[in-house]
Amino acid sequence: MATSTETASLVLKADATEITKGSEALDKLTVSAEGASRSVDKLAESEDQAKARIKAMVQASMEKVRAQNESIASGQRAVQMTDAQRAAVEKLNKASNTQADMNARGSALLAAEDRARKAATVGVAE
Repeated sequence: MATSTETASLVLKADATEITKGSEALDKLTVSAEGASRSVDKLAESEDQAKARIKAMVQASMEKVRAQNESIASGQRAVQMTDAQRAAVEKLNKASNTQADMNARGSALLAAEDRARKAATVGVAE
């Protein structure tokens, strides 16, 4: 049988082995924790970069929408001008028609006057 000294020595060796294994495991956990911390830092940087990228995309999109709105507004002004021009042309046509009507009536009056003079002259000449 083993003496108490040998038993104590074996127990101490076993304890030392366990302590060594525990220390190695602790070292591994520390390394893993440091790696995880670095990964979290990288993720945080990536998140900030993603925020910056998304912000840039939103700004670009806003600029694009603003440019499209300006284009639409410009087109609407052109259509409004076209409507205004159409109204002016219609007004001019009506004025021209009125002028043509006035000219026709004036010509008819002159012709009627001329016929009346001729009729009066023919009546006097006879």
